[in-house]
Amino acid sequence: MGNNLFREKPILKTFGTCLLFIALIISAPSNVLADFNDGLMAFHKGDYVTAFREFRSLAEEGHTKAQIQLGIMYEMGLGVKLNYTAASQWYQKAAIHGHKDAQKRLIEMRKKGLATTLKHQFQRIGRVIQLNHSHNMTLGSCILEALV
Repeated sequence: MGNNLFREKPILKTFGTCLLFIALIISAPSNVLADFNDGLMAFHKGDYVTAFREFRSLAEEGHTKAQIQLGIMYEMGLGVKLNYTAASQWYQKAAIHGHKDAQKRLIEMRKKGLATTLKHQFQRIGRVIQLNHSHNMTLGSCILEALV
């Protein structure tokens, strides 16, 4: 009899579908918040592997606070290899969406000369190679000097 009601009243079926959709939308942010909080708790406990896993999946979906946390982890080498380029990339993603803390961190990294792109690193390598060509430096030592 319950199925007959939906066949006779298509508006009820549409209404029921809308309610289900709304319930799913409302529950999604709480799951995201729970995942972020799990990552934050793991981060503060020093469990950087768990924190990285939680933050990475959220950050890839556009969660700005998770992007900042990944930036911090890369900038400080917490649970990951120290990587200023990756840090600045995650800060940049959050900064584009207007997150003030990400913008401040990115500015600070740029002031210190730490926020560089791969393109800038190669340009710097090229300049160092040109400057040190007369000193008979090997290509490897030029690259190391440019990246440090």
